[in-house]
Amino acid sequence: MMRYLTLLLLFFSVSLPAQVPDLATITADSANSWAGERVYDPGDTVLFFLYDLLAKVKAEENYAAMAETASNLATWHYAHVESEITDSIKFYDELALAAHREVGDPVAIIRAASQLSTTYADQYAYNKAEALLFEADSLLKSLDEPELKANVYEKFVYLYRNSKDYRSAIEFGNRALNIYTSLPGTDSLDAMYSLFYLSGVYVMNKEPEKGLAAIERARKLVELAEHPEASGYYLRVYGLRGYALEAMGRYDDAMEDYQKSLEIAKQLVPEEEMADGYKDGIGTIHYLRGEYEEAIPLLEEYLQHIGERGAFDPTYSKKYLHLSDAYAKTKQYDKALATRDSARVVKVRELEKELAAVRGELRTRFKADEQRDIISQQGATINQQARVQLLIGALALVLLAGLIGLLYVWRNNRRKNELLQKGNQEKELLLKEIHHRVKNNLEVISSLLELQSARITEPTAKRAMQSGQSRVQSMSLLHQRLYQGNNLAGIEMKAYFQQLTSLLLNGYEVNDRIDLDLDMEALELDIDTAVPVGLIVNELVTNSLKYAFPKEEAGHIRIQLNKEADQTYHLSVKDNGVGKSIAPKAASKSFGSQLVQLLVQQLDGSFKESNSSGLHTEIRFTG
Repeated sequence: MMRYLTLLLLFFSVSLPAQVPDLATITADSANSWAGERVYDPGDTVLFFLYDLLAKVKAEENYAAMAETASNLATWHYAHVESEITDSIKFYDELALAAHREVGDPVAIIRAASQLSTTYADQYAYNKAEALLFEADSLLKSLDEPELKANVYEKFVYLYRNSKDYRSAIEFGNRALNIYTSLPGTDSLDAMYSLFYLSGVYVMNKEPEKGLAAIERARKLVELAEHPEASGYYLRVYGLRGYALEAMGRYDDAMEDYQKSLEIAKQLVPEEEMADGYKDGIGTIHYLRGEYEEAIPLLEEYLQHIGERGAFDPTYSKKYLHLSDAYAKTKQYDKALATRDSARVVKVRELEKELAAVRGELRTRFKADEQRDIISQQGATINQQARVQLLIGALALVLLAGLIGLLYVWRNNRRKNELLQKGNQEKELLLKEIHHRVKNNLEVISSLLELQSARITEPTAKRAMQSGQSRVQSMSLLHQRLYQGNNLAGIEMKAYFQQLTSLLLNGYEVNDRIDLDLDMEALELDIDTAVPVGLIVNELVTNSLKYAFPKEEAGHIRIQLNKEADQTYHLSVKDNGVGKSIAPKAASKSFGSQLVQLLVQQLDGSFKESNSSGLHTEIRFTG
């Protein structure tokens, strides 16, 4: 969770017991200042003091003090293991935001909204978190607060990382980094936080080399700031660098960094067991080396620590599987089975939370057509109002005596138009949000298919599950193009094909031997046409990658999509492989081939195949 990042960067020290101030003799600001300095202290003295303070400022309707008190209470509940309950944290974060809204300070509202977004993200309420961050970003447009804007972008990174939208997380991480590095000073030391975020997300996105480069840059900033070696900054540096090195297979280097991270953590926390959250890296390296006896106690202590705190860890179920396998390798079969069951329960629970969070969002998908109709009707109303204005203007020149009355009507109509236009803009934003939700939901389905295929050992069934996942991804990309573009009615196909084919080449790991040529101009299709066309290209390119180049031969695939003079579109996919006559017989009778035929029929198109110097498929259809 977000406060955990802040907590790790503080030098923990166990404060000596302090005399609790008398609320009757000090101001609310002084009381919050006293509590804020001691919110990480052990015990519940500060908690009960804050309860009393909150009751006092509520009775006085002192909203500014109420907001600060609620924020301190949320932080206390996070900082204390025995009270780290996400519902309690959310309750006080929501109370703080509501109080800031009463005061009306936009900067305070932005900070409170972005903080609450991290709490929502931890509870899989991604739509609520995203709405708060968009609100904060909108408020920032009228403010000259570059550092605050960068901080909001970092919260976007946290949200999209948790929701596994790694590309969006990287985009916002680089936005924040660009702001920090443009500020005056020595490369803006605040940029290290964005680099911390980017490093982890790059590794999750299977780009560990970029993750390593980001954390090395952060390390140089920490050195520039002359922070002591035993500080929270170096704790982050060593932990994240070990994470990147582990993903690159450099286990010895990763082990060295993970051990440094654990030693620093033990120095920073008041109780040694609180550092158990840094044992998973060392345990994982032991496991990957086959040192199962050494891995078991470290993974046990880490999983117990995370389970007690309820902290977010996207690899939680994977660590359970590592522990289960380590038990099996050391012939502790009862523990292995029990731990594997726990891994399954954890994974199912995580998926259930995600599905429950997006279930409400799925309902909004079916309102998209209704929203489009409303926008169309309001557009017609705007045009009608414009004609009325022209008529009134003409009459005003003739009927000077009624100038005042006509001027009033004209102003009133203009105001209505402005409100309608504003409503249209809001509904267009809603449509983009719907497409974004659909894309996220398709990605959840893709993840479920991936999870299921990992459990299947029968090759034919496994390939079928993977093909289904590929088709879901092709549709997900379409909705991503819609919400990222300016045209809600059409898809720019060339850019879409570039993304789609790049995913396919990466998925089959053939980038080095298969050359793919996209020969077409920029061309837009409506979504009802783009979906079947995208699925057709997905099937044809997948078929070429699987069958056209046996024995890992090099080859070439060419894709063309052009609009002809008679409003007909011509789609061509050609490879220089072995041709269909030599390809496995199953390929011609496969579900993929049948799906292409059905999709061509859906487009009312024609289908033609030729088999000279490779397989050449041509499809003509009307848009």
